[in-house]
Amino acid sequence: MSSPRGTALWMGTHLIVVYYGSNTVHKVQLSDQMVTHYQGDTVGGPGFTDGVHARFNQPECICADAAGNAFVSDVSNFAVRKIANDGVATVTTLAGTGATGSSDNVDSVLAQFGHPYGIAVDSASRVFVADHSNFAIRRVDVDGSVSTVFGTGVSGTFDGVGVLGQLTSLYSIALDDNGFLYMNTWGAASGIQVLDTATNRLTNFAGGSFGKNVGITVSGDGATFFLCGWDEKKVLAYGAPAPSAATARTSPTALPTLTWTAGTGVSGAVRGSRSVASFGRPYGLHLDTANERIVFADNEQHMIVTLTTGVATGGRANTLAGSGTAGSTPGVTLEAEFDEPTDVVVDANGVTYVGSAASAVVQSITASGTVQVLAGTGAAAYLEHATGTSAKFT
Repeated sequence: MSSPRGTALWMGTHLIVVYYGSNTVHKVQLSDQMVTHYQGDTVGGPGFTDGVHARFNQPECICADAAGNAFVSDVSNFAVRKIANDGVATVTTLAGTGATGSSDNVDSVLAQFGHPYGIAVDSASRVFVADHSNFAIRRVDVDGSVSTVFGTGVSGTFDGVGVLGQLTSLYSIALDDNGFLYMNTWGAASGIQVLDTATNRLTNFAGGSFGKNVGITVSGDGATFFLCGWDEKKVLAYGAPAPSAATARTSPTALPTLTWTAGTGVSGAVRGSRSVASFGRPYGLHLDTANERIVFADNEQHMIVTLTTGVATGGRANTLAGSGTAGSTPGVTLEAEFDEPTDVVVDANGVTYVGSAASAVVQSITASGTVQVLAGTGAAAYLEHATGTSAKFT
């Protein structure tokens, strides 16, 4: 599938975008829409090489630390890659051998992963990875050592500490400022979990069949978090007392509780209160704290949707942009088109950036509602160092 997948804001000046199909990473300069090929050799197809002309194999998710280093889950290389903010974007394999496995090691290049998907980095530059096929959360420390912080490697739903606990399949993860990691596991025995990364204790605080979760976001203080139910066609909001750095969130009274659910569970594009609103397939989402709203991509309805975040009035749905027709035509709010949008990011100025899977473009929505193609022509191809709509992606 040739599409933009993971996106992240980088140093407040650029958007970094992972392209799963072309095995590349691009940067879009927000001030002038200049698109730069950041990493990923486009000659010879996928591969597994480091350096200034690195190769990836189906990169999926990306995040960045405060110093501007980017971290990529390289799914089919079974590895975590680092793109250094060193002026030449040197790529190193942070962890992984290129072969599937589940071994920890003090030497990162000897450690092995199953299929790394969700990825997050904390303030100490420790990288947390959702190891989908190993049913585990893995951590890569600054010294390169890799450890399993939770999971036995066998699918299950047992709370506990570290390698004594079990998880089912994982995709997205989110980390708050206090070191709590949030996740949703898939399948008939799925649930919603929170992991205290200081003690490696995980608590499963909501059970049931939630299906696939492809988007999760959390406030910095951990007081609220939200997730998209892809199969359920719903968005769920949870609230909890914000933990202090010295308090582990392990007692039931301190765990997040369901605040509200938006969506009827029937595919549609009805807007209004959370009890009547309907969606197609909610995908990536972003907590826009400044505007007290959630912004998410409705992959099936080709729309970008907002939900209010309050407790009493939370979950009220509005269409931020999108006509419901697949395409990439720019315009104002409901006149504009998206094509299977997958991820959204909102910057400090209230501008929303959208990666659309089928049209191979990155679009922006201004605070006033104007939609434009920020980068990409809508035709799958590769062209670096182009401005805005002259750039092409695969």
